[in-house]
Amino acid sequence: SLPTLARMCERGYAIAIVEHRESDLAPFPAQVIDVKTAIRFLRLNGRSYHIDTDKISLWGDSSGAHSALIAGITGNTKYLPEEYPEVSTEIDCIVDWFGPTDLMAAVQHPAVIDHDSSTSPAGILIGGKSLHDHPEDVYPTNPVVHLQPDRETPPILIMHGGRDPLVPFNQSCILYEALKRMDKEAEFVKLKNAGHGWGGFMSEAALDIVEEFIMIFIKNRQGERNGTGNTDTTQTKSTIQGEISTQIRGEI
Repeated sequence: SLPTLARMCERGYAIAIVEHRESDLAPFPAQVIDVKTAIRFLRLNGRSYHIDTDKISLWGDSSGAHSALIAGITGNTKYLPEEYPEVSTEIDCIVDWFGPTDLMAAVQHPAVIDHDSSTSPAGILIGGKSLHDHPEDVYPTNPVVHLQPDRETPPILIMHGGRDPLVPFNQSCILYEALKRMDKEAEFVKLKNAGHGWGGFMSEAALDIVEEFIMIFIKNRQGERNGTGNTDTTQTKSTIQGEISTQIRGEI
């Protein structure tokens, strides 16, 4: 929401809101391509806006998190826009707020909508089709399938409400487990009483977690580029680690 983003601006961050094409106008991967176009545009024009384009994080919620995940995970490898081909689309880290990660798996869990329907957000994303009737179209829309063991993945902060009625909580579990199987850097925070964007996501505690995560990984990745950073981040994550289970690293 704009008030949340304004509070992050007050903390010293430049925020660019990406207005991508809607799924009913342009199916997948148009949204991911639009995100990468925005990244390239900012890199080309950062000086005009007085922003540091060497340090870029992607942050999205729900469908926006879905686009951010795929854009950040794939980087320069696929779904590239025609505009500004000389400019990189690689970014430093990703903040995923309750994004879908495995659309077919979401169908198996109770929700306030029928995710399998051709008129659901997922169905519209693949061109107005039922998910089960067109698994070949669903497959590339899942962020988890783009993870590669031999390709560096930007660190990912996952935050999901324990009472989300729209995107099942297991969607974030699926992503976190996939990241950990490949030894990728990830943090997972459960907002135990939160729903789909309400019940804690706009709190200062949630923003503190986001800011700490961004600072850790932007600082260290920038240091790696300059040869001066501490690449061991395990000692600096105290506020987002927890004792909830082997999957959930923290809870607020």
